[in-house]
Amino acid sequence: MKQITIVADDKVGLLADISYILGKARVNIDAISVEVHGGKAIISLTFKDDKKAISLLANINVESLYLLSRHGGFSLDAVTVSNPKKAAKVLADYLVKGE
Repeated sequence: MKQITIVADDKVGLLADISYILGKARVNIDAISVEVHGGKAIISLTFKDDKKAISLLANINVESLYLLSRHGGFSLDAVTVSNPKKAAKVLADYLVKGE
C-alpha cells in the first residue's frame, strides 16, 4: 500500500469529486484522512494500486523532494517531477519563481 497526499482549495464537494473519480475507475481507497488549514484541504489517501490512482488524479510523479527551509508555518521545497509543465500548472498558486 502507498499513500498520496492532495492539497487543494477547500470547497464543498471536493472529497466527493475525488471519491467519484476513483470509484468510477474501480480504485479502492484503503485509508483516508482529511485536514483543513488556512482554506486548504490536505487529503491523504492510501491505495493498493497507487499508480492507477495517481494517473487518474494528476499523472505527475514526484521524483525527488528536498526541504530547503521552514519558517512561520511555511516551507520552501525543491521538487523534481516527471511532468514539469503539468506540475507548474497544478501548483501555480504555490510556486515561487527565482530570477
